[in-house]
Formats: sequence, structure tokens, C-alpha cells
Amino acid sequence: MINYIENPKPTDTVCLSDLARAKRDAEEGKIAMNDLLGLDQGNRRYSRQLKNLIEEQGLIFRPEGEYCVVYGGQTQGCYSLYMDRLIAEQFGADFKKRIHERADSLYFEEVRNDTIWHWYCDEEPELLPDHSVIEREIGGGIMFLGIIIETDVQVPENKIESMFPSDKYPTFVDVDITIDKNGDVTKFEIDSLRRLESDKVLYDKLFPLAVGEIKKNYSRWKPGIIRGEPVNTTYEFRVYFKNKAI
Repeated sequence: MINYIENPKPTDTVCLSDLARAKRDAEEGKIAMNDLLGLDQGNRRYSRQLKNLIEEQGLIFRPEGEYCVVYGGQTQGCYSLYMDRLIAEQFGADFKKRIHERADSLYFEEVRNDTIWHWYCDEEPELLPDHSVIEREIGGGIMFLGIIIETDVQVPENKIESMFPSDKYPTFVDVDITIDKNGDVTKFEIDSLRRLESDKVLYDKLFPLAVGEIKKNYSRWKPGIIRGEPVNTTYEFRVYFKNKAI
């Protein structure tokens, strides 16, 4: 694709317009480094460090840019391709690889002893041993685990067939558990996005049940790993409740 910007088709007005804009910016000394992620991947864990390093080189940091896509004879991403070529000429062909590596290294130096959300790990925490759990995906390949437990507390249930447990067992609690570097669960909190304090029954009765079940049967994990080292992580664990059979 990078060779295409040397001689784009006269009918490719999107690419031609992007190239004209890139050349104007370059003439004004505005050279931008684009940081393109795949769809639904969110932000890089080291975005702040990357931005600082890029700006220290006199470049403009663009956390979002155009993907190199051809559709209907029109090419998106020519601005980014032009800028990438200028950066390679000025700083070397491996500049982007080197600056990403440096940014990630700086990030880890800062958070090595902090508690980190599990999706930032190179290797996410894994439950040990292999218990029966439910996997659920929220997008971008991010997986969470869940379990179903019976309770004497009367909770709503739906008599429907569904691949989603939340359809059949709408009463659940998301517990943020802290998994330390040794793989032990050391802390339990109700997820900040789904607090149950407003429902006294759920908070006083069901949350302790969820914590007790996790402590008893789901408290040993393989810790999360970043850059080859174990780290403290926060992991969202969902507990569904069903009425105990009479």
C-alpha cells in the first residue's frame, strides 16, 4: 500500500485529498504519528507513555487515524501512509517498533506494584484448578468468568431457554476480585458499574453468598503476567443466583 501513494489513481479522490492534506501539514512541520488499533480493542495500556515519547521527538500523536482500506475505488489511510514514510526517513524504518517497546517498558516500570485490570495483561489470570464456569465475552476478545449458585433467598427466574445465563437468571452480582502476584484472591468489591447498595436484600444476603462461594471454590489462580512478570490484577467475576430446589 505504501507504494500506492507514489502514484494513486486519478479517480481516487479520497486518497488524493488525504495526500494533499498530509503534504500541507508536513510543509508546516506538523508530522503526525498515527496509532491505529484493531476494531473494539480500546486504548493501549501504554498510550500515555507513547504520547509523551512521540511529542518529545517533535511529532504529533494521533491515537486514531484512517485505516488503509479500499472501498468503491477509494482508498482510506493515505494520510497515515505518507506520514509513516516521512517518519521512517527521519528516524529510521524501525522507529515505530522501538518507540512502542520503550513506551510499554515505561508503563510497566510505573505499574509494576499496582493492581491492574486483567485485560492489560500479556497473559490473563487463569483459574486453578479447572472448575466448571461460564465464559462470557463483552467485545474485543475480553472474556469474563461466571458461576451459578443456588440460594434460599427468593430471586426472580425466567422460564426460557437461552444461551445467555442472564436471561434465565436475571439476578446476579459482578464481583471485582483482586488476584495478587501469588495467585491468591485477596479482595472483593461489588463492581462499580452495577452497585447493589440500593437493594438491601441483594446487598446484605446475596453479595456475601457470592464472596463465600468464590473464597471456597474459586480462590486459587495463575496470576496475570506482564512482560514476563506476575502482577496484581482486578478481575470481574459474575455470580448468577437461582432458587434452591425444594
